[in-house]
Amino acid sequence: MPSAKPLAWYDAEEVPRAGTVSTNALARRQKIYRAWVWASIVLAPFAFLVALASAARPSAAPAQASSPGEAAATVALRSWLASKPAPLPGGRLVDWAGATTVAASSGQGGWQSEQDSFVVEGAGGRLWTAIIEVAISSGQASVVAGPSLQPVTASPGAPSTGPWPSLAATTSAPSLVVSAVSGWARAYCSGNSSELRLAVGDNNPSHVYSPLGGVVAEQVQVEWYATLPRSSNAVAQVDLWVKWAGERSMSAQPMAMDLLVARASGLAPIVVSWGPPGSGPSLKSFSPQ
Repeated sequence: MPSAKPLAWYDAEEVPRAGTVSTNALARRQKIYRAWVWASIVLAPFAFLVALASAARPSAAPAQASSPGEAAATVALRSWLASKPAPLPGGRLVDWAGATTVAASSGQGGWQSEQDSFVVEGAGGRLWTAIIEVAISSGQASVVAGPSLQPVTASPGAPSTGPWPSLAATTSAPSLVVSAVSGWARAYCSGNSSELRLAVGDNNPSHVYSPLGGVVAEQVQVEWYATLPRSSNAVAQVDLWVKWAGERSMSAQPMAMDLLVARASGLAPIVVSWGPPGSGPSLKSFSPQ
């Protein structure tokens, strides 16, 4: 019997040890890790820029939602005002003024009570606050009681120093300023842009003026007048009554506007800009409206 040949270490066949990961799997995992690291390095600056832009972008204001009981309360109030005899003579709904939660029950099938407030106008223009109680349950609203009526406390009248907080105004203006205002009013109601430009004295051809058309300036009156500090200019708040085409008489109520008057203390004052009431101190010369 031939003797067995002794085995040397280099004659053994290399096999993976049980419980270890194969070399090929380790190589694949290393490639994945390497790709992930490089992707992170490349994309990191872009991610930083996106985060910076998101932080700089102002957040949108939350939408204002109405009360769940507003619709039911509005219907009830309109029906109440329209009933005969009228509970409030000449009464009409002006606006919904908000709602306040009064109480809420606990437990299954609970409900909450809210008070919906409204502004109501009565005969003679007097304002009232009307409040209706509404119950809210499972998204459904039903009127519980109301409305109640409370007179709105009269607000203080217009300040005696004029319509501009930064200026002390008077109710009289120099006669030359009054004449300048009258000339501006005629040009403003002429419907002719060139005539209005001429009245303003603007030499800038890029400025386009838009006068009123189809109306005639029937009357203009300076209500408030104030000189601007460290300037030869002044501001005036005027009431302008107009007559529209097809109407037999001028409007019962005027429109109010603020005017900027240049060279107000001189012999040739001129209106150089205008805007809505209260804008006088911020008006700039030759700002087309």
